[in-house]
Amino acid sequence: MPHIQVFHNPRFLAYRGDHDQIVPPLTPTASVRVPAELAAEEKLSAAYARTQHGYLYGSWFQDPTIIPHLRSTSVGDLLATEDGALFVVERLGFRPFRPTAQNWKPRLLESMRKLEASAELTQNEQVKSAIQDSLIRMNQALLTEEYPVGEIPQAWENAEVGDLVGNDSLGYYRIFARRLEPKWRAALLQEHLPQGKMWRDSKGWAVLQPVSNQIK
Repeated sequence: MPHIQVFHNPRFLAYRGDHDQIVPPLTPTASVRVPAELAAEEKLSAAYARTQHGYLYGSWFQDPTIIPHLRSTSVGDLLATEDGALFVVERLGFRPFRPTAQNWKPRLLESMRKLEASAELTQNEQVKSAIQDSLIRMNQALLTEEYPVGEIPQAWENAEVGDLVGNDSLGYYRIFARRLEPKWRAALLQEHLPQGKMWRDSKGWAVLQPVSNQIK
């Protein structure tokens, strides 16, 4: 079965139709298996539908066709076909990702992904070292331009649904829901999250999902 990769745009709430507003992350949020016999547009639609909470399952964490993450896929997010073509989720359908020529950051990001894939394929240690050095330099260029190549945890008081919170000593968590009352609403959501945890603060109950990989 072919796979559609899903890239959740961290600034999806600010998306207003301009592709230069989109900040694609380095790594996909999820990978969705779709039937090979579907047409190209139908594959995108299937991937979008399966990454909605409440479609087929109470949560798409429980869908075996998906390597899961967190929130539902939304307008402003991106889907990638197996040939690497990126499509933006629009209010109606999908549109090929077309940032302007002046916006060099997504093109650099695409080159970084290709280099990362090449590094995994080569058996030549000198070539692998050269690729890794190039990736470091590209990351430095993006950081200089304040491009978010790595996700920074948010302070709890300012964090919203979908944000990363925590630190090295307490661990890192993704916020699935906040400000829930009464407690049973949080408990009901927690049932759909692998290893999900509940947290109480002055504003109500929150549901958190541990992030397994350490943030660098």
